[in-house]
Amino acid sequence: MRNTDISGYLVRVLFVLLVAGIAVAPVLGEQGTDEESDPGVAAPDEGSAVIVMTSAGPVAVEDLVPPYPPGWEPPRSPAVQGGLYPATAFDPASNTLILHEGWNLVSTPLWLADGHDTMMAIFGGVDTAAHSALRYNGSSSHWEAMGPLDEFRPLEGVWIYANGSYRIPLYLKPAQEQTAATTHLYSGWNVVGFWDVHQACARDMLLPLGSAWATATGYDAGVQDYEVSMVNGGTGSSSDQRLMFPGKAYWVYMTAEEDLIRSYYRSYSYCAEWVGDYHGTQAPLAWADEEAEGFYDTLAGSSSWTGRFINGNDAAMERHWKDPAFGGVDSNYIDNTHLAFFVGHGGTDGFVFGTAADDYNLDYDEARWGNTKTDWIVLGSCNTLNASTCRENWEDAFEGLHSICGFDTIGGTHPDMGWYFADLLMEGKTIWEAWYMATDMYVFPNDGSLRTAILAADIDGDLSTPDCLDDHIYGYGSSINPPGDPPNFQYKTDSCKLEV
Repeated sequence: MRNTDISGYLVRVLFVLLVAGIAVAPVLGEQGTDEESDPGVAAPDEGSAVIVMTSAGPVAVEDLVPPYPPGWEPPRSPAVQGGLYPATAFDPASNTLILHEGWNLVSTPLWLADGHDTMMAIFGGVDTAAHSALRYNGSSSHWEAMGPLDEFRPLEGVWIYANGSYRIPLYLKPAQEQTAATTHLYSGWNVVGFWDVHQACARDMLLPLGSAWATATGYDAGVQDYEVSMVNGGTGSSSDQRLMFPGKAYWVYMTAEEDLIRSYYRSYSYCAEWVGDYHGTQAPLAWADEEAEGFYDTLAGSSSWTGRFINGNDAAMERHWKDPAFGGVDSNYIDNTHLAFFVGHGGTDGFVFGTAADDYNLDYDEARWGNTKTDWIVLGSCNTLNASTCRENWEDAFEGLHSICGFDTIGGTHPDMGWYFADLLMEGKTIWEAWYMATDMYVFPNDGSLRTAILAADIDGDLSTPDCLDDHIYGYGSSINPPGDPPNFQYKTDSCKLEV
């Protein structure tokens, strides 16, 4: 990158810092002061480093802006910057890698078939305008030109210039031949390819790195500049619960060396709790145990899913569902599983337990689900998803959560509803289909006077697309990962009515 005028260089650096989405204290003139330091807020120290507030505390990042490839030119308009939802790099329906005109920072989401895994085999037909394909060596902090026989491997990122737009088919190895991928990351900047054909938030993708990663920055090939950075433990636009996407690669700043290991084969966990005996504080709830146990025992028949625990009556506790920020321990219980099922009384302000060991009622504003692991919650409880209150009540609970299923009106229990719901999930029904089909069958009266409901995270603000409404449980169909702070929500109801 050519810069002959130092004032222009400083302006460009300041602009890129803003593009990266990280606030900085003034570097020209008198420095200001921050009232409070939040994760993602940075200020320069006495040297050349910038202090980034991460989940592990303040981290000194020597060069906040990732390197640009040799020959990169800035966008024509200084107002252009990469956004929160960058240009698409991969089409999972056709396993197609998408190149945009200009520089692209790309990766393969999984292992490629033999003979289809070299630079020549993949990019041989791309007009690169005489630019070499490049990779970045984090060990030496040097750029390296890639040769035609170099392998295009998972977890590794490649910079390639395209003199036009291209759609390149990737020939992935079959599932039985996919193995784990590993890459070693060094202190400082590294280029990391995204693993998987479905998007995931940065926190989950980089979880094996623990607190060793500080920032992750993507490149928006649509506008030819860096995106808003994601910060480990960050909030707002710098949140680590923002999404990373297949086909893309990311600059990751490391504070220590660490291995990033991603496995193709995964096992998923679930749990259930139920309350039938309320010791006189609520009416007894018949069949709560049969419904929860039917669900738990039936899903145990899946080779992809492992039951972690099932608790009933006084062993089912409010603290198991409450976030640690409010005195709970959900990160050790329901939020340490992918799918949680509850049967018990509820209302528009939450759902109810039978013991006052900590609290009878789980209030909606004490829930933060998905910030550890949970993707789906199912509440067999009356009015927990009431149309007039559910979005306002539950939207803060979505911190990685995909959806909540429950009842818009009063509901009901049945000894056969739990196992039937789990069986439908394993037949490949979406979570929403399985829930409304089970409630249509077993909630009485099933004459349409009662309604079941779902509140699901929206991905991109476009409510015309179903997004998480179409989720299947893992291993039985597709699902889509939402950001930790969804831009919107989708809500649907279904009248509990058995079609004859």
